Amino acid sequence: NYRNKYSNWPASIEYETPNYKVWVGNFNTRIEADRALQEVYKHFPTGFILKPGKKQ
Repeated sequence: NYRNKYSNWPASIEYETPNYKVWVGNFNTRIEADRALQEVYKHFPTGFILKPGKKQ
């Protein structure tokens, strides 16, 4: 369970057909996101970093 392992990074779930996306953290720099991803990979090896688009 993500919340039990990484409670220091907030997460939200979105559904975009046909996939669920789990958004983790709100990082200010790419370096911060890369460091978090290294930790998340240990239990969720298919994770990757997305740069969210601007909301319209």
